[in-house]
Amino acid sequence: MKLYFMRHGMTDWNLEDKIQGQADIPLNDFGKNQAEQASLAISNINFDKCYYSPLIRTKETALRALKGQKNCPLFKYDRVIEISYGVCEGDFIPDIRKNPHHPLHNYLMNPEFFIPPERGESIPSIVKRAQIFLDEIKNEADGNKNILIVSHGGFIRAVIMAVQKLPPQFFRKTREQKNCAVTVFEFKDGKWKLLQDAVDILAGEKLQ
Repeated sequence: MKLYFMRHGMTDWNLEDKIQGQADIPLNDFGKNQAEQASLAISNINFDKCYYSPLIRTKETALRALKGQKNCPLFKYDRVIEISYGVCEGDFIPDIRKNPHHPLHNYLMNPEFFIPPERGESIPSIVKRAQIFLDEIKNEADGNKNILIVSHGGFIRAVIMAVQKLPPQFFRKTREQKNCAVTVFEFKDGKWKLLQDAVDILAGEKLQ
């Protein structure tokens, strides 16, 4: 079984360099076009099903990315929602980076020291959530299954962390998950393996 994690397309908050988290921001026109382009890049893969997070930007991406696969069922899956940044959602990322006193500064710069703000989520918490998801989804294990999961940059990083058993300081050191980039995992012989990380399909990078 292979899992293809796709990050959602661009939103206005991505464009404005605001940190998004669980704020329910829709795709902008450019993001919709990205998802349309992504549908061409994944058209050679037959997906058995698709899961998306409960945020509108992932559902919009999933519907557009799979427009050529009418028989692929789509399901909302709460577990794959983005990490929560609590009261800091909507803050500008450049301001966070340059202000060591900002509650999210360590999240971006020194994740091993990150303490979440009010109503926020810790890195160990999202990695644990990712591991629970992997434990749940492996029950569907079938050598021929391809599952698309439209999710978020932070959650996809957490899945990588869970699979590779990495400590928190590596959370921001994985490849950048660009809009509509795809990360591929395989479940085989009772183990998860990372096959491809943050493949920029919109720039012509190829999936295996």
